[in-house]
Amino acid sequence: MAVDLTNRQEVERFAADAAKFRDYHGCADLMIVFDTLNLCMGDGDENSSKDTGRVLANATYLAKPMERTSGFGILLLTGRLKKIVFRT
Repeated sequence: MAVDLTNRQEVERFAADAAKFRDYHGCADLMIVFDTLNLCMGDGDENSSKDTGRVLANATYLAKPMERTSGFGILLLTGRLKKIVFRT
């Protein structure tokens, strides 16, 4: 089941789980790939600027360092070799 990137609470739970995964495996960094964007938008519409804005805000939340000590590398695949990349 894909993470709903339009839902901040779900994204925060995912971030906590990703941090635990990274720490358990002793990784300094973690790259997260969301494939495809459409599958990670719940009931959202990828052609809606409002829905896409929420996705980008939550992807930025994942990419920025916070109490997790470091952000995650984020790759959103949108299909047909298009991509949006966030770097930490």
